[in-house]
Amino acid sequence: MNIDAFLASVEAGIAQLNHVTDKAQTIMSVRIERVLKRIKSTSLIEISEEKTYTLGGGGIETFIADQRQIIKERATVVSNDVRCAEEALEELVALVPAPYAFHTEDNHYERDLKIRLGFLAYQAVCACMC
Repeated sequence: MNIDAFLASVEAGIAQLNHVTDKAQTIMSVRIERVLKRIKSTSLIEISEEKTYTLGGGGIETFIADQRQIIKERATVVSNDVRCAEEALEELVALVPAPYAFHTEDNHYERDLKIRLGFLAYQAVCACMC
């Protein structure tokens, strides 16, 4: 009987581990990687083919004002996306069960994950400025 109980607990543990890894994979691929790809593909400026700016009559000032507005709007979207990725990372860290959790003082994995996300977010933001 002890063997049956042991096997049942092992199977339950494996099922729980599979659930955690599936959820972690979903968070990584959908909520972090997709957001970073979306940020990379965002352009902070927009050169319109339909609207022209002439040199005389305040065309440059109008162009600059239009670009400032576009940059402000898109930078807000990028900032919100980075916040969403940070929240997803917090959920990812929270998935790890208590005995193995990142929430100990001497555990550097949580800090390393946050540093890595920060670097990836920085690269994505740099890409959208080019």
